[in-house]
Amino acid sequence: MDHLLSKRAFDISTRRQLTLVVFPPVLFAVATALVGLRFYARKLKGGSIGLDDVFCLVGLVMGYVFLALVFVMIFLAGEGLPMAVVMADSGVATLWKELTFVLNIFWANAIAAIQISCLLSYSRHYDSFRTAKNICNILIACIAAWWLGTIITWLNTCRPLARVFDSGVAGTCPVNSKLACGLIGCFHAFFDVAVMIAPIAAITTRRHSLTEKVILSALFFLGSLCTLTAVMRIDCLISRVPQNVDASSVSWWNVIRGSSEITLGMWCCCIPTLTPVRDHWLKRWYHPNDGNIRLRRFNSNGTAASGGSELSRIWQGRTGGRVKAFVSVDDSSSERNKDVEENPNQIKVTKEYIVVP
Repeated sequence: MDHLLSKRAFDISTRRQLTLVVFPPVLFAVATALVGLRFYARKLKGGSIGLDDVFCLVGLVMGYVFLALVFVMIFLAGEGLPMAVVMADSGVATLWKELTFVLNIFWANAIAAIQISCLLSYSRHYDSFRTAKNICNILIACIAAWWLGTIITWLNTCRPLARVFDSGVAGTCPVNSKLACGLIGCFHAFFDVAVMIAPIAAITTRRHSLTEKVILSALFFLGSLCTLTAVMRIDCLISRVPQNVDASSVSWWNVIRGSSEITLGMWCCCIPTLTPVRDHWLKRWYHPNDGNIRLRRFNSNGTAASGGSELSRIWQGRTGGRVKAFVSVDDSSSERNKDVEENPNQIKVTKEYIVVP
């Protein structure tokens, strides 16, 4: 063990380490896919990239920095091992404390970006509901203030900051760490609840299909999990760790909770934006020929232009005068499809028409 400590390299030897190596990356992989689909949905919809998309992407980047720090902690600082092993080497112990501190900084960065992204998305849909839009904007300002206050509080916990990691360094620690942790955690949990409540005004003003109800229920469940993890972070106010429990379990749980909260929050932020992707896939899977169907509006004055065609007689028989009709032009021939792909600007019309009443 001394040989490993001297090199500051640790093997995966405990279940906690294995969980940290497998569980967070899986959550981040799903979050990455959803963020990619979010931008794909914007492309399908033909809309521009909004500020909410930018903050979502920032949250993902901050989350990946968080994940990278977790792996550094596992392999270089012994995260997931008994605390006696970590503290056996002063250099490893100091590194572990420093990485834990930086990990919290990037957790706050990711959480603030994700919450602001959600509220910006709500604000985008509240253009005609000024009160709800203003509430979202106020919450965005409050979350930004929470983020700034959190970073400043942590950076000023001790003077100099090195005393946070090494009690032997001369200096003072004016900030009550337990009180600061409690205030930061309480405000964070409050903002999680606020982000869940903010879209209620938009949800209750329209009817929803069964699929939409299922999606909303799933989002509410994921949001509840995020809020639960936020509430669990306030455990720093309670001395709940028994004497016979290794302190490494607390650190391990903090990493698991932080990874879960970042990724689940990103899921909740992205899923509501994926309707264009869902519609696009359903159209391709269940209506594969729809790509060759176009609807056009034609005007007819009630006369047969080519010897009294059946189409003209149908129009005349229904109104006897000038009418408007939607005509579906369907070309499902493989050869014609090939021609269209080779000449996208060329329009071909068949002689068969379907009049949609």
